[in-house]
Amino acid sequence: MRASMTGFEKRTLEDLAVERGARILVRADFNVPLEGGRITDDTRIRAALPAIVRLRERGAAVILASHLGRPDGPDPETSLAPVAKRLSELLGTDVVLARGVVGAEVSAAAEALAPGEVLLLENTRWEPGEVANDPRLSEQLAGLAEAFVNDAFGAAHRAHASTAGVADYLPAVAGPLLEHEVRTLSAIAEAPDRPLVVVLGGAKVSDKVGLIERFLDTAEAIVIGGAMCFAFFRAQGIATGDSLVEEEGIALAERALERAANGLPSAAARRSRARPRVLGRHRTACARRSRGPRGLDGSRRRPAHDRGLRERDRGRGDSAME
Repeated sequence: MRASMTGFEKRTLEDLAVERGARILVRADFNVPLEGGRITDDTRIRAALPAIVRLRERGAAVILASHLGRPDGPDPETSLAPVAKRLSELLGTDVVLARGVVGAEVSAAAEALAPGEVLLLENTRWEPGEVANDPRLSEQLAGLAEAFVNDAFGAAHRAHASTAGVADYLPAVAGPLLEHEVRTLSAIAEAPDRPLVVVLGGAKVSDKVGLIERFLDTAEAIVIGGAMCFAFFRAQGIATGDSLVEEEGIALAERALERAANGLPSAAARRSRARPRVLGRHRTACARRSRGPRGLDGSRRRPAHDRGLRERDRGRGDSAME
């Protein structure tokens, strides 16, 4: 492998020596929104195409892995069958859907791949060892291939078997999507254009607290969207009704609002004579400081039988619901 380009300190797909017929495991992010088994937005699938196309052009046999939603085990509603169908259409070739994530049958399917062929593993979250980053699952996944490409930017922050653990057993590089997103974020964080307004979405404040705190020191304003906004409403004593609220995120939201209101502004903010602000979807609600409880007795989490959470899990927001 050669040294990567300046500005990205990880090895990339271009650094990976790929022999014809080599099996390459690619962790992608196919956590797409589904309605009635139909993909309503294939943006994430299209974003993964450059890595797949480059590997096929170099004669690799491509094995794809991804999660979809948050199933506790095998669940037909979270099967990657719709993804395999859409990938086949976009690539112009048959993408075979494995009957599982690992196991003898999956290994046989991987070993039978010819150069340029594509195998999609079933939902990695069907395996109990995925979220736990079980080394046994990581080793089984690694046994399917000769190298690993992580191109799942939306899931790269998770220390799961298919995103992190497998890299302990295979030569590992970053894919083009992951590289592009990291370069873009690095440029924004280090030398942003002014004024800088950061828009963050998702469901969990706890997943985004690092970004929020980082940009409180850099941005002129932070706009909070998605279900995260309701934690900020609750932090200000604003009732949220049946809306999805991450209870542990409320204290984090309070801290962010306090820093935005009272913290020292960044150098850029001082130059613009403005302090960083945290804004929600309703600007006047989330920009102001809490004035005490306001009808919190009406706030509650969604009941377990409500399907709304699962709909969000299937990519309707961002990786926060992974």
